Amino acid sequence: MKQEKKEYLISMIKKYQEEKQGGVRILETGIGFYPHGGFTKVCKDLMRSQDTLDTVDICPEHIKEYINHSGEQDNIKIHNSDSVDFIKNTSFKYDLVYLDSVNCKNHIFNEFIEVMDKLNDKALVVVDDSGIKSHNQHKWDSYKGLKVYEYLIEKQIPFDIPCWNVLSAAF
Repeated sequence: MKQEKKEYLISMIKKYQEEKQGGVRILETGIGFYPHGGFTKVCKDLMRSQDTLDTVDICPEHIKEYINHSGEQDNIKIHNSDSVDFIKNTSFKYDLVYLDSVNCKNHIFNEFIEVMDKLNDKALVVVDDSGIKSHNQHKWDSYKGLKVYEYLIEKQIPFDIPCWNVLSAAF
């Protein structure tokens, strides 16, 4: 994970932790656990006992590799499921959502649409590897956030591109 992105994510997690003393609920699609970083690891390093991360991955091998490398933690809930199905069926509401499951703009868009009803007030949704470099500039070889980007523009929902290839929208 690039340092700029890592710093942005750390600042967002800490911001929500300061605002929500009772605990932050975070959703991640696509378990990210690289030894040098990854969103799951960033969360693991910052989680307080009252915070919860739901991380969803359809690939059992990814989950096994994460557990073998990082172990298990009570407030990191690992779900082996299709991310869209998980989001549809969960009763939880989230403060921070990190969409990073597959490099498919349709799948990421479906995650985004489903999660809209699962957000707490002032929630933040982040699309990683969005393919959006800046407003009206796309990196076409990696554009899984393009449909989300177009939807935000069409619906006039404010969004930000806080660092390269990351798209975020506050609700």
